[in-house]
Amino acid sequence: MNRDQTICEMTAENAKTFRFSKSLCSDEPQHLLFSDLDQCWGSDEAYNDLLKIGVNSSSISNAWVSNHYQWIVWKLASLERGYFFF
Repeated sequence: MNRDQTICEMTAENAKTFRFSKSLCSDEPQHLLFSDLDQCWGSDEAYNDLLKIGVNSSSISNAWVSNHYQWIVWKLASLERGYFFF
């Protein structure tokens, strides 16, 4: 699926499983993102990166990060649709 089609078909439900690919974020520092082998970044990586930078694990849970990640991705897709497709 190409980038435009992914954005057009983004819903609140499928936003939680969206994973950013290296090609979409090529300007990001490589030491923080894409530490996994498939060069993608999603809610699990967001949670692990928060723990790596020192966020106390008793302050957040994987479910909490996943929920916020879902709504952030959905909001970004909605903004892009609004600015570029209509």
